[in-house]
Amino acid sequence: TRSCCAADYGGAFNIYMVSEFPHKPVGALEDLSTGQPTKADTRYSSTSYFPHEANDGNRGNMYHGSAAGGWWGVTLKREASNPKVNIFARSCCTNDFHHKLKAYLLNDYPSSKSQLDGLSPCATFGSVHDGGTYALTCSGTGTHLIVAADRYLELAEVKVEVDERPRRFASMTPCAKLTGMQASKTYTVE
Repeated sequence: TRSCCAADYGGAFNIYMVSEFPHKPVGALEDLSTGQPTKADTRYSSTSYFPHEANDGNRGNMYHGSAAGGWWGVTLKREASNPKVNIFARSCCTNDFHHKLKAYLLNDYPSSKSQLDGLSPCATFGSVHDGGTYALTCSGTGTHLIVAADRYLELAEVKVEVDERPRRFASMTPCAKLTGMQASKTYTVE
């Protein structure tokens, strides 16, 4: 017999039997991007500002594109649904891309910037300023995150994260289901 205290979670709980608790604390996010393969359509210099510098875990490095408009992308560790996208702007020059960035969640890299023009972004960062940190949920599912700008694209760091808990329980079958629960009551499952 097991007892638990019910809170008001829509009046229902699924109960799972697990042999061990998840190794990550509640609210922990899984990083899907740091150190993963990257690609970009342009680069400002042939000797620096490489695409991998925008997801190497070091905000002192950066990716810098050339030309008017461009994109940078990362192959995620696995398919992601509605990930949190964190943009860490470099310490200067966000006016070069008019302080605006668009993110796309795709299943491959685009062949060109014009391929993105017909797509709806999963998130739009509309007011990016020098040295700022920004986070938005990117609505959709995909294996590649693409960040694009209409002018020179410059990124200090990009990090894509997901809450892994829903995935952990998705393949499990509940051993019991409680419905019609009310807050501040105690329930017993046998």
